Amino acid sequence: KGSDLRTGNAMSGSMCIAAAEVPGKAAVSFHTDFDPAEDGSEIWTAFSKDGTLSDSTASRTASTQEELAGAIAVKVTLGPGERVEFPLVIAWDLPYYEFEKGVKYRKKYTDFFGASGERAFVIAGEALEKYKDWEKAIDAWQEPILTDSRLPGWLKQALFNELYILAETSIWDASTGLHTYLESADYLMYGTFDVDSYCWHILKLWPELEMDNIRFFARSVEMEDPAFKQYQYPVVFPGEVPESKMDYYWNTNKVYGMMPHDLGSPRLRPWVVLNGFDWQNGNVWKDLNPKFPLRAYRDFMAMGGKDDNLLADAFRASVVALDTLEKRFGHPDTHIPLNEGIPDQTYDTWKMKGESAYVTMLWLAALKSTWTMGQRLIERGVAEISASDIQAAIAKYQAWFETGRTALRKLWNEGGGYFHIDAATDDIMTDQLFGVWYSDMLGLEEEEAQRIMPREQVRRALQTIFEKNVLGFGGGLMGAVNGRKSDGRQLFSQQGDEVWVGTAYAFAANCVLQGLSDEALRTAYGIYQVVYSPFGQGYFFKTPEAYLDPEEGVWNNPGVKNGERLFRAMKYMRPGAAWALYEALGSVTKSGVSKGQ
Repeated sequence: KGSDLRTGNAMSGSMCIAAAEVPGKAAVSFHTDFDPAEDGSEIWTAFSKDGTLSDSTASRTASTQEELAGAIAVKVTLGPGERVEFPLVIAWDLPYYEFEKGVKYRKKYTDFFGASGERAFVIAGEALEKYKDWEKAIDAWQEPILTDSRLPGWLKQALFNELYILAETSIWDASTGLHTYLESADYLMYGTFDVDSYCWHILKLWPELEMDNIRFFARSVEMEDPAFKQYQYPVVFPGEVPESKMDYYWNTNKVYGMMPHDLGSPRLRPWVVLNGFDWQNGNVWKDLNPKFPLRAYRDFMAMGGKDDNLLADAFRASVVALDTLEKRFGHPDTHIPLNEGIPDQTYDTWKMKGESAYVTMLWLAALKSTWTMGQRLIERGVAEISASDIQAAIAKYQAWFETGRTALRKLWNEGGGYFHIDAATDDIMTDQLFGVWYSDMLGLEEEEAQRIMPREQVRRALQTIFEKNVLGFGGGLMGAVNGRKSDGRQLFSQQGDEVWVGTAYAFAANCVLQGLSDEALRTAYGIYQVVYSPFGQGYFFKTPEAYLDPEEGVWNNPGVKNGERLFRAMKYMRPGAAWALYEALGSVTKSGVSKGQ
């Protein structure tokens, strides 16, 4: 009673349960309204006699303190050995998302059914009419993967299962056509840029949604939000932030020239109030800006490399992003963005200082992808973007690339065969080669002279990581741990001791590109073993960002084992990187030989 879509919450609307009769075999009966708080006799009295309901259409209008229930029953007549299949549908018409109280966005499906909130029965009818067609379409979509004998069955399972996060957390706005999904059921931010950049599933399966998304991010780099807010890291970990950096943690929400960390929180207004993240200040992160040109060029190429408008927007935004990052945080000689001894990148409790392998290689890959976009624009007859000379920008980025690549060499550990996390730390980070991997996925590492590092060095680093961080962790059947000491021992670092499912898949994809397919599949199988196997930790359909080895010591209490304290951030976004592994396997198969051979 009194339900109003304008003033009610996001559950305002209608719901329906429906079934379809099979003539002569399955008959449907119903009872429109009963009280679920009572003993059920309204239903049971009729049903217990002959398996049918009363077909009563009498119905109340509930007050705010009451509940209503309805029921249907399907009575089936079978001969000996006969089988009958009948459809049963639950449908709902709840046409608006609600975020900040009273702020509603109209859901995309209302383009087809209207936004009255009264169409649940119509939606159910469409499902009953078309479900067989839908099932055939799903079978046709999945068949190429399910019948691919080159893919192990466990990987096929992981690929399709990891799509659950989209069904559970997506929002698709009818007014703008924009789509996004949550970073996690525990971390309520939409479209988290540093995390989603590892993922290939939206691009692979619904590319038009990804195109609209990347166009929005291209615009967002120049947005500003001067509202001040407090960031929580130094509150939770007092003493972890140097006094000289404390002003970062009471600062504005969104700075011009910096990519947003995310598209906003469901507690506020997605796509309007960006940066729902208040743990760290994303405006000083060193990996958000360089991830944009890589992801944007990826999307441009995935759509056939013909969208000149996307190319121009991506190049313009990339120039703003890279120039801003270099101006604010770049080394005066090498131009590499320097980490500041705080967790100023996607590993948001893991400190890096000075040149880090992860950020430096990402920076070099971003420079390369941006000048490649510039070269494509020049080939199309475009000489300027936003009154800036494209050729001059290309020359600048190529010069920065050379000085940065030279500086990167000092992080190389020749004896160990890997790059130090940073200039002060000789630990082994699984994600150190993110930039090289992404650049290789985009086909930008073909010319040896233009590679971020020599191919053989990449292979050697991957093999070292596999030995120390995969085989040396959890018996070699738990994926790739984020970090290890140079001798393979546990780091005793909160995030360094975790397996991040998405970064481990990305590492596996990089291995494939370098001719290390056995190592790739061993790593990925370890993830499957933990997440989906009955012998693992049981995370199916709630894949976390991170999990631990129960037999290792607690990072800040080494005398105590992790035991049951094993995971963090359930239903996480980054495991969509499983589709990056699939993409890498496909690119190797198409070429007939891996790029590393």
